[in-house]
Amino acid sequence: MKRFYVRDKDSANACHYSRDHNFPVAVSGLDAADGKVKIYRGVVQSVEDYGPSARAWRWRVTILDSKVTIIRSFSFN
Repeated sequence: MKRFYVRDKDSANACHYSRDHNFPVAVSGLDAADGKVKIYRGVVQSVEDYGPSARAWRWRVTILDSKVTIIRSFSFN
């Protein structure tokens, strides 16, 4: 099980669909633990919306049995 953040409504909607229909999805998101944007693949277990006041990465996603591919790194400084 992996947790990551998505920043756009389309990605959040794809995650909601995956959760609601037990359907595998591939979506990019930010791993807050290492600051890298990765592609996550699997079935979403939960989607939490931190609301419009959240900074750039608004939705936290939990995905099961994911395969992860690193895209790029970000610095949080």
